Amino acid sequence: MIRLVRHLVRHPAPAAGMLWFGFIVFHMVAPSRAWAYLDPITGSIVLQVLAAGFVAGLATFRRTRAWFAGLFRKRTADRES
Repeated sequence: MIRLVRHLVRHPAPAAGMLWFGFIVFHMVAPSRAWAYLDPITGSIVLQVLAAGFVAGLATFRRTRAWFAGLFRKRTADRES
């Protein structure tokens, strides 16, 4: 197990390695049987909420980064023609 974790951490794409690591940990911790039912509509709504949250987070990050970079950008005088 330790060799697998070390391999995943040294993987060329760290995000992929962390995704696999999270997947492995989840399956080690999750119960083997789930006595629940998740209908397709609920699953679809959950996926849409997760996708919307991800896109909104990216947009917020980009706008905040641009705003923060604008604070330190050197401003030039407007030329009049």
